[in-house]
Amino acid sequence: IRIYSGDLTDPDVRKRLIQTKPHILLHTAGFKYNAALQDPKNQEMGLDVEFFMYVEMMRLAEEAGVERMIVISTPKAVYPRTFYGYLKRLAEIAVNAYRESPTRFTAFRLVNVIGSQGSVVHEVRKQLHRRMAPDRWGPILIPHPWSRARSRYFASMRETVEATLYSV
Repeated sequence: IRIYSGDLTDPDVRKRLIQTKPHILLHTAGFKYNAALQDPKNQEMGLDVEFFMYVEMMRLAEEAGVERMIVISTPKAVYPRTFYGYLKRLAEIAVNAYRESPTRFTAFRLVNVIGSQGSVVHEVRKQLHRRMAPDRWGPILIPHPWSRARSRYFASMRETVEATLYSV
């Protein structure tokens, strides 16, 4: 297994990646926690990274004869309420558009990963820590109260890695 990380908006990075002749690509562009990309003034950049780069990587993967490409998505793509959720949903739709390809494309939705940046558990832990002093007690606020989800599902880091590898 080789891990490559780079800015896929750079054509040279994309070219070098495909030249390695990978059998499987996992594409995980995730700017959910990047405040700059949540700002409406920067949404064009989010569109480039979270959608157009997925489509470009799918095109390159197909062209290079990659066997499988897995797009890591999020449950936020089910009923998108945020710009990030809509971008992930668009990426999943693009995966479906490639179903006739010799390269097998799959979208895989990860749940809340315990201990990951932005996990609801991480947020609750931070709030509890801040409220330890008696003069700071108060309610714990769960992020994203507008979410349609009535239940939240969690996985450990190990379970997340195992599920991702199983999807391969």
